[in-house]
Amino acid sequence: MTLSERLKEIRKEKKLKLKDVSAGTGISIGHISDAERGARQISVKSLFLISEFYGIKPSELLEGVESV
Repeated sequence: MTLSERLKEIRKEKKLKLKDVSAGTGISIGHISDAERGARQISVKSLFLISEFYGIKPSELLEGVESV
């Protein structure tokens, strides 16, 4: 699984839309969408913001990730 697939998987598990994550993190919808499609690498800062919004540890975002 790639990081982009993992990001989308968690968002879908939490039944959230891109706009929800954007509003909760301050990261633009486009940036999140690009990261979930693998079109853009996501920064460590953004990973921390997303994990905080999801209420999980940053390491949980990386569980099962084999490639960035």
